[in-house]
Amino acid sequence: VARFRDPRTDELRRIEHWDNAKTQAQHAARGMLGMRREYRHVPYFFSDVFDLSYEFWGDTSHAATTVRRGSFDDAAFSTWWLDDDNRLVAAFVMSRPDEERELAPAWIRDGVELDPDVLRRAEALQGAAAEPQI
Repeated sequence: VARFRDPRTDELRRIEHWDNAKTQAQHAARGMLGMRREYRHVPYFFSDVFDLSYEFWGDTSHAATTVRRGSFDDAAFSTWWLDDDNRLVAAFVMSRPDEERELAPAWIRDGVELDPDVLRRAEALQGAAAEPQI
């Protein structure tokens, strides 16, 4: 595991998780083959404990707003962290629809701006992403 400059925050990061180690090795191999490009890894962690499982992406250290969805009582909830510009920086998902698990890492990687009010109430997440500003 090596440190890398995170293009989203311009900070040096070191993430000790097998997922990061695997993607760093793949990135290094591509670089050795002359296929150089920016390393854009979204930190990822997960756990499965008996019948509970959760996934976490991103980094909450630059979060300004927290949005919760679902039910804590039913252990089926998600938490979304947005920065000052309402760009998604982290997400925690436990026993929620696949859509949330699929969108979270892509939205973090791409710096997607989300409307917190729509995110809180939207049944489907697709409508939570802000319309591009022209």
